[in-house]
Amino acid sequence: MPAYYQKEAVLDGRASVFAYERDPSSWYFKQLIPGTKKYRTKKIQGATTLEQAKSQALDIALGLRDEPQKVVSQTSKTRMKRTTVEEAVITFLSKQRDLVETGEFEESTFKSKTITLKTHLLNYLASEGVVYTKDLKHDSIDAYPVWRKRNGCSSKLTLQKELGRIKEFINNYLIRNKLVTDEVVLEKQIIPKVKVRKDELTANPSLTAEDWLVFNRRIRDKEKSTRFSTDPRHNYFSVCFWTFTMTLRHSGCRPCELMKLQFRDIQFENIGRKTSRGTIEDMYVAHLFIRKSKTGAARTVPTNKNVARRLMFWIAFVNAWWVKQKWTRKIEPMDYVFGRANNNMQPYHYSVFEREWRTTRNYLTHRNMLQGNPFSDDPYTLYSLRSTYIENQLLNGVDIHTVARVCGHSVAVLERYYERMDIKRRTRELTHLDFGNNKDRLKMLSPFDM
Repeated sequence: MPAYYQKEAVLDGRASVFAYERDPSSWYFKQLIPGTKKYRTKKIQGATTLEQAKSQALDIALGLRDEPQKVVSQTSKTRMKRTTVEEAVITFLSKQRDLVETGEFEESTFKSKTITLKTHLLNYLASEGVVYTKDLKHDSIDAYPVWRKRNGCSSKLTLQKELGRIKEFINNYLIRNKLVTDEVVLEKQIIPKVKVRKDELTANPSLTAEDWLVFNRRIRDKEKSTRFSTDPRHNYFSVCFWTFTMTLRHSGCRPCELMKLQFRDIQFENIGRKTSRGTIEDMYVAHLFIRKSKTGAARTVPTNKNVARRLMFWIAFVNAWWVKQKWTRKIEPMDYVFGRANNNMQPYHYSVFEREWRTTRNYLTHRNMLQGNPFSDDPYTLYSLRSTYIENQLLNGVDIHTVARVCGHSVAVLERYYERMDIKRRTRELTHLDFGNNKDRLKMLSPFDM
């Protein structure tokens, strides 16, 4: 469902006027049809503001009242469209693509839906002899979990997500467009349930302190190596990626949230710092305003001096980059922070950052430079930087409600995903033993070392 830009009740609550976020200048009138659960919607011609839409609401309501309503005979049956499942999937995904363009959800989500529907679902239904949408029965999806397990899916969590995407396709497209039989429409549980144990809900593994230093050093070295590149875009992206990962690590934001961050969403604050001589020197922190998060709620994220310093450098770097290219351009408030300077500061695609992270990780892994998280066999991802921030905040004693609010999580999600924090870092708390100061390192022994 497209997000509303603005919506307001009219006619004493009997109707409403609204505009979608994707097109704030187009307004619509919506009213419940008496005696039904259906609505009548009409575009308000000439209205570009809320006040204009409200002023026309009564006239539109009177006009709709006088219009004859379409009555469908219950005794007559409409012929069901003869549509293949493949055709339906392609059409559904094309509509989903439009929602990506309007910012309703991320490109990565669209890719996941595409893989689930075009690769897995179509192949599964073909094996079941289901070609047309009308061939779907109430139990057609029952064998999907078994089929996926036989075809390489070993994770219950992955399977659960795939079934959720299939359910969305069936409910929001096939049923709405009357492409399935009444048997499917009336069946409440067409999608089989997959129970996932609590211990299977593992987050992206957090980076150890040592591994983060290795990653950061490699990213910085890569930036240095591109300073003398014949293509100035190479160095630009290297600096951008360095800034991006630093901000992720010290903010706890989702990568997709930072990609939407604009320069107007950054506020620097000079909190000052008292020196050993008793004087006060400048020390800046940065506050990031996340306008649209996964949960839909806006929030402000405080970050430390490392992020502030890095973002200040990035702003100066971008402006200097344009000067070197002899372009008459400066950063504007609406420019995306992590945008392409050679493309009017439009944001990089998520896959670009993901690919650079994967390249860096593979480089370090092949040279045995990473320790890895001792409690996870999964590789580090960009979201591992978010996990690292959250875990560190919790281990440093920040209450879970504050961490949840800053990171745009619910407390329940934090408890579920991050309750199995790195146990070795809580040795003192759990054993009540004093191992010396914080600089001391405990040598962790595996059973094979004893």
